[in-house]
Amino acid sequence: MKNIADNLQTLQKQEAEFARTHKSDTDDELIAYLVKCSKELGRCPKKEDIIGHTYLKQRFGPWPRILERAGLKEKSQKRLEKEQKMNWTENSKAVINHGSLNRINQLAEKKLKKEFKKPERIKSEAEFAQKHSADTDAELYEYLKQLKAKHGKRLNPTNTIGYTYLVKRLGAWNEVMRQISMDLKNENERIETT
Repeated sequence: MKNIADNLQTLQKQEAEFARTHKSDTDDELIAYLVKCSKELGRCPKKEDIIGHTYLKQRFGPWPRILERAGLKEKSQKRLEKEQKMNWTENSKAVINHGSLNRINQLAEKKLKKEFKKPERIKSEAEFAQKHSADTDAELYEYLKQLKAKHGKRLNPTNTIGYTYLVKRLGAWNEVMRQISMDLKNENERIETT
């Protein structure tokens, strides 16, 4: 029983050390690490085979999605059908329930695409990505909080330099904005109570 407890404690220490060591790694670096481990094993790795699997799951989601992203596993037919059904259902609901809203969204998307094709925007997005590639997610969130405080309103893709890099690193824009709003609200509550 003691050996099991010792092994568990050792694994937990390894996982924590991996998370500390690799927290500033880019997504591509972490995926490359997983591919390297797979080659060393000579097969598709199980999560138990990989030191740092808990951190990888925290960054990328469920283990099968991580393997798919790394190109180590094909999407199952069931998963492909589910994704197609979800896309069809969402698109159908939008057309049926919000036909005019769809047109508004299309126009907004067209305007956004036009904005991101401007040479000065392409340059500023590339400069932002280069400058902040070593930043941690927490530092990127802090940058967005400061930007939101400066603007005094919700950030959107057109008024946020680095939008494309931030979405790539942090995920869906609406979720990022929701998280920032909650963090700012919590900070304001702490300030008011002191």
